[in-house]
This record gives sequence, C-alpha cells and structure tokens, in this order.
Amino acid sequence: MNPRTLPFRPRPGQSSILLSGKPLTNSPDSRSQDYTPPAEEKVTRIISGALAHFDAGAAITKVVFTSDVSAVQLTGLPLDSTPESVLDILRSRGVDTSKVNPIRVIRGDSYSSARAEAEDPRFAELVVAKFSRQAPSQQHVGLHATPITIETFSTSDSSALRVDCKKIHCSWHKSSKTVWLNFGSDSIASRVNQKFKKGEYKILDQVVHPSNPERGAGRYNPKAWTVTLTDVPGDATESDISRAIRSRMKASARFSKEEEAKDAVKKFHNSPLPFQKTAKLTVQLVYCARFKVSSVIYDAVERQIKANIPRWKMQYVHFTAYEQPQPPKWYRTLKIEGEDCKKVAEAKNVILDILAGIVAKDGSSVLWQPSLRGNGEIYRRLAQLQQQTGVVILRNKAKSQLRLFGPPNKCEEVQTAISKILNDQSSKEYAIELDEEMFRWARLGGYKKLTAVLGSDCVSLDITSTPKRIIINGTASNHETALSIMNGQTPPSARSDPNDQDCPACLTEAEDPIRTRCGHTYCLDCFQNLCLADPKQGSAVEVRCVGDSGRCDTVLDLPQLQENLPSTVFEELLEKSFASYARRHPDMLQYCPSPDCDCVYRANGPVKTHTCRGCLVPICTSCYAPHDGMSCAEYQDVSSGRQEANEKLKREIGIKDCPQCKTPLEKTEGCNHMTCRCGAHICWVCLEFFSVSDACYVHMRQRHGGIGLGDYQERFG
Repeated sequence: MNPRTLPFRPRPGQSSILLSGKPLTNSPDSRSQDYTPPAEEKVTRIISGALAHFDAGAAITKVVFTSDVSAVQLTGLPLDSTPESVLDILRSRGVDTSKVNPIRVIRGDSYSSARAEAEDPRFAELVVAKFSRQAPSQQHVGLHATPITIETFSTSDSSALRVDCKKIHCSWHKSSKTVWLNFGSDSIASRVNQKFKKGEYKILDQVVHPSNPERGAGRYNPKAWTVTLTDVPGDATESDISRAIRSRMKASARFSKEEEAKDAVKKFHNSPLPFQKTAKLTVQLVYCARFKVSSVIYDAVERQIKANIPRWKMQYVHFTAYEQPQPPKWYRTLKIEGEDCKKVAEAKNVILDILAGIVAKDGSSVLWQPSLRGNGEIYRRLAQLQQQTGVVILRNKAKSQLRLFGPPNKCEEVQTAISKILNDQSSKEYAIELDEEMFRWARLGGYKKLTAVLGSDCVSLDITSTPKRIIINGTASNHETALSIMNGQTPPSARSDPNDQDCPACLTEAEDPIRTRCGHTYCLDCFQNLCLADPKQGSAVEVRCVGDSGRCDTVLDLPQLQENLPSTVFEELLEKSFASYARRHPDMLQYCPSPDCDCVYRANGPVKTHTCRGCLVPICTSCYAPHDGMSCAEYQDVSSGRQEANEKLKREIGIKDCPQCKTPLEKTEGCNHMTCRCGAHICWVCLEFFSVSDACYVHMRQRHGGIGLGDYQERFG
C-alpha cells in the first residue's frame, strides 16, 4: 500500500497515522504523514452527531445538522465550468445563492458536473423546481438538477456513519381466490386433501393450502364433504385445480425526506388494493445505516463483520459492502438496513465496535513509547509486523496508543510481538515522581538544567499526572545522570536564572511557559486549567486572558489555543464548549432520551420526527419524547394513564373504534357487520375491515361461523 492512499486525515493538532507495510525512511510521503495543518481562525467538529462551528475563545457560533442542509447535483455543465460560473447559472434561474457553500466542480470527458449545497432544507427542492419550470438556454441544453442525499459530515474517525429512514418496503399478496371442492364421501375428500398437502396436486403448477374435510354447511353444499383451497391464483379456472400459489409481490421506494417516508407508511399501510379489494397493501419503514471505512481496515476485519450475517438474516437485517466506484479505492461503504429499528441499531453497534479496533496492551498497560512519535526504528519494525500479520496498526500520537484491527487471535499475537519490540529497544521510558519540593526545584531552573545536560528530546515534564513527574526517555545511563543531578540540586533560593514574569494564574515563575499574544506568560499546567475551567452559571465557554490581575480579559483566538494546548486538551475544550452550549439552548438542542446515547437533535425544527443517529429511535422534536405513530396528545394520554382509563370505560359500555378512521362506534342491534361513515365495512367481532360489504360477510362466515343473527341464519345465510 502506498502511503499516499492512506484515508486518515488528522485534525488540527492531532496526528493519527496508519502504518504501511514498508519502511518509510527518506520518503516524502512519510514526511507528509507527520504534517500538522496550520492553526485556523475558525474550526468545525462533529460532536454528538452535530457539526459545531467554533470561533475565538472556543465559543460556538453555529450548530448544523444534516437535516439543515440540502444539495443538488448539476450535470451537463460546460467542460470549462468553474464554481463562479455555476453560481451564475443558479442566479440566472432565480436561485438565491447567499447560503450556498463552496461549490465542487468535477470535470468529465465531454461535460462537467457540480455539487451545490446550502444550509437551507428547501434549497434542493427549489433548485429542481426552477430548472424544471424554465426552458434551458441554447448554451445550457442538457443541463439537469437532481437532489442528492447529504452524507454525514466528514470526520477524522476511522469510519463515517450516516443513518436515515427514507426508504419504504411495499408488499402485497398476488391476486388469489378461494375454491370449495365438494365430494360425496369422507374418504375421497381426505385423500384429495392429503394430495394437496403433500404438493402432489397443484394449481397452475403451484402449491395451495387445503383445509381438513368438513361436513358441508351453509349455502355452498349443505350435504357434501368439503375441502377449502385458499390462496388460489386469481386467474385459475376449474380446469386449473391442480396447482396453487401464495406469492407476495414486493417493491421499494426512497424519499428525499424522512417525514415523507413516514407519511407514506401512515397513509398506505393496510390500505385496500385497487385491483384486489379483499387484499391490503403492506408498507414498512426501512431503517438504514451506512459506514464509510478505510479499505485497509475493512479488509482486516471483514471476516469479523461477516460472521454476524447469519444472525442478522434471521433478524431480517441485511448487510452489503460496496467498493469505492472509482480508483484509487481507498474506502469501502458498508450498509445495513431493516424494518426493526432496534435490530438495525444493534447491528450498527456491532459494526462500530469492530471498526473501533482494540488498543494494544500488555496486560493492563498500554503499549507505547515516546519514540513512536517519530518514524524511527520501532516504527519501521511495527510497519513490517503489520505487513507480515495482516493486522492493521494505527498509531495515534495524540492519545499515545496503538490501535489494532484484525481477528482477535491475531491481535493477541501482534500485541505480544509489539511488547517484545518495545522491550528490545535500548531506549526506555523512566518516570521520576516529584514531591512539592522537587517540583518547585524543577520550576525554578532544575528542569532547564536537565534538558541542558541530557537534551530536550530526552526529558519531558508531566504536570497533568498526580504526582507530577519528570520523564526520561533514553538509556539507563540517562536515567542515572538525571537522578544524580536531582540529588545534587541547588536550593531554590540560589537560583541563578530568575524569571521576572510570573504566571497570572499561580503567581509564580511560569514553568514550561506559554506566552499569549496579549503579552502574558502562563505555566503550561495553569494554561490548560484556565482553558478547561467551568464557565460562570449560565455563561458560554469563552477562554479569556486573566493577566494584569484579571484586567486583561482578552479573548484568546483559536490559533493560540491550538498552538499552546495538547490536541487532547484542545478537543476536550471544544467538547466542553459544545456541552455548555447545549445546556444553554434547550429550545434549540436536545439530547436523545435513550439511555447511554449522547447524540443531539434540533428541537422544534422543520422535521417533525427525528431518527436518532446513535440508537435509531424516532423522537418527536416538539415534546422530545419517542412516540412514533402517535400525536403528542395521544402520547400524553398513554404516559399519564388517561388513555388506559378511557379504554376501560369504552370496553365496559361496548364502544369500539373504527379500525380505519378511529371514530368511536356503538352496536345497538343487527348483525356483526358495521358500516362507518368513512366507508369501512367492519366485522364487529375482530374489527377487520373491508371496502365492500360482501367481503365482510364472507369473512364473518369463514372466520366466525356466521354473521351474528341466530342459528338458522348462521348456518344457511
């Protein structure tokens, strides 16, 4: 694998590198892997399923969801099209381009295409409508606009996940009929019944379902023995009674919006078929989760994922893996879908767990050496180990860990091999714990003395641990030298290189100093604590300088924060800012009500029901409760117990709801056939409903033995 094809792009301040199977010494591509993008004035992050925009002080300026954005694909553009020329075309059609994000143009052999998206959920719909209503100019003949699905916001994770329920499955039984076979004797009827059951007798070369012979009753033949055949093809004739079928026709449809798919289910599920009035259409919502994952990682874990397919099939959850359509094929797209949101969510979590890999450990200790931050001998040996075993080794410098992807038994072997590689190296990590006196010595010049003797690459100060530590990364001799210097320490009062600039947070000389652009110097530890301090009650996170006894109050911009904070601390700051923003805007953002799910959604947004990206539970964006299929009022009735009390009263006085329109009905006299004002013909016994009365009477006689008007009419109709 050529390192240039690595799909991992680190965040600013973070370096996650996938090891290749080749030594990377003197390779320009290997150098590019260690490249850290320059600090940015504004940054974005995916947090809890939302795209958060951050500005100076790590303050949030905007939170965007995929439901806030819509996009179109423009095809048939001139070959020399540019983003600006595409904007001109949109404006010429009367499209407002003020909210359009930067346009991406793709050049083909004869024409170009472009993707245009805007933070407006109706943007795609409006563009398509404009293009369909207006005749194209001679210059733009063949230009088309097609709405496209917004993929999940891009991240630096090993996989990108998109969840939706915009698809429906439709199915219905093929037209069939019921046939009564009358025989003069029980023995003949039984023999024919067995032949049909065994499939020896068929109708139109297909199996049908016979009933056991019964002594005739009713209008068909009161004296004969009767075998009833059900699910007989609608076009079967008397001469075709040797075959039968129970075939189910299927179709699917995909909508651009989730609410449209859900409305289709509510409107058409269990509705009568126009071509077969006794049959009904089944419409089910389909939940879908898609993953975008590195091809290298997928190849390593493919067997683990596919081992779950038999169980998923039993749960009617379908898995598919697609290759990237055009080379280089760096990514694979994985898709799971099904009609049960809980089963799909469970399968999604299984895949996410597999794609997360495992952290390389030796017992409970994480396998890591500071020298792994560079591309030295250990790094090259790990690359060779990956090539030999097929286990992918992902090096995460920010978290100081190696993550492994592959079969569990092979990962165990690789962990053992990594442990041996790290132990074989002469360079080791020695931690020297510091009490208060030794830490003061380090702050007042001792640490600088160690770095002057041993080199800055060999010595580091860990002030986030408890107790604080000096880390020596080198040989045993380096460690002994450090201990010797520390044992012969100079008293703090005799420091030879005093620093007159004190840290405004701890009021002592700044150790491992951080200098802000407003001219104040902090200890690294104090600066981190300042950034992660909880904001005042009800206030937003916004990091400000506390220099000049708090009088400075300058907002620290993002470049300063990125440059002076470890990447893990910077990411923690952004997450803290997002959590604070969500708490202060409950009318805008709400967390999923499912336990252990930290995803958020837009409250009172344009979408009535939001499908959680994490657990796939449908949530009402108005009352923040999961009550799919019910109105807010109905859910309140159910949750408060009012509906249960009402249903109990209706049962006591004999009131039932129409199964089609829910109108309360009361039967005072007559047979069990009821007609509602909505046009439904209802069986009062089981509440099954039909579009015509004859079908209802046939149902009552077959299912319930009569229509409910006494013995004579029950038997002879």
